[in-house]
Amino acid sequence: VLSSLFHHVVPSCHLSFIMWCRLVISLSSCGAVLSSLFHRVISGDKSLTVDETRIKLVGDVNGKIAIIMDDTIDEVDSLIRLANVLHHRGAYRIYVMATHGIFSGQACELLQKSVIDEVVVTNTIPRDEKMDSCSKIKTIDISPLLSEAIRRIHNGESMSYLFRDIPVGD
Repeated sequence: VLSSLFHHVVPSCHLSFIMWCRLVISLSSCGAVLSSLFHRVISGDKSLTVDETRIKLVGDVNGKIAIIMDDTIDEVDSLIRLANVLHHRGAYRIYVMATHGIFSGQACELLQKSVIDEVVVTNTIPRDEKMDSCSKIKTIDISPLLSEAIRRIHNGESMSYLFRDIPVGD
């Protein structure tokens, strides 16, 4: 799923460019686990974990693509505050990736007006009209991944295939 999300977020970049310019950031400890795992996929620069109560950035984000990862996006106030800090510090693209997109209250409207370039979530929660009205929110279908996992478990097959770097088309 992480590989598919990454290829969707930055489809036009060459791998060497991606390795040079990206920075993975997490708002929460759960997101820190995701960003750490994601970094194993793309390797390189350090991940940053940000305490939601106060945003303190350690390191240089100037001229880099920032990828914020979290498990769930619900209210987006802290996410937008972080994106504003990253933008102010020179990040020239800001992407957000999360497994679950809830988007409560005014979240979609706030995201649409924010400095965030794109938000990518999976379809574990169905899209609604609010999400459809926000051009920055993209949804990735993970039903093939889930159905393959169920099939493999049912047939007693190895799950390791699902954790390989599978091309997006598969």
